[in-house]
Amino acid sequence: MFDRDTMHHTLERVTDDVVRRFSNLPVQPADDLIPLPSEECVVGRAHFGGPVSGIIMVAAPVGLCRQMAPEALRADDSAECAVLCASRAIGELANTIGGHLIAALWPEDQVTLSAPVTERSSYHDWVVMSCASGTVRLSVGDRPLLAALSLRPM
Repeated sequence: MFDRDTMHHTLERVTDDVVRRFSNLPVQPADDLIPLPSEECVVGRAHFGGPVSGIIMVAAPVGLCRQMAPEALRADDSAECAVLCASRAIGELANTIGGHLIAALWPEDQVTLSAPVTERSSYHDWVVMSCASGTVRLSVGDRPLLAALSLRPM
């Protein structure tokens, strides 16, 4: 099993790599505490299980998620479609980060990843995730992105 620092550094590296592939915006580490963006946010969660189990969570503003979504999903500018597009993008981001993280941390184990679940992020969700000690905080363009890994005791 890995210690917290190894898992955090791996999450940091994987998240940075995946976000760079999804976006052509500049990506850099953000300050320790990121305030809630003024725009609506979405969160994607992907559960994993096997010899280890837990959850990968990724949260970002709707506008950033739309920028990272495939062009076909960005065609409709209505507010409802914007959130749907963002939800699909954040789910794909959570799933991709989860897959790469599992491959990096547990390459020999049979760890499975569930389909991502997405939802609008509340102020409380953002604060809790932003303040958690193991959360990766990135600035993508001028918007924040959070990623966290939570393991369940076996």
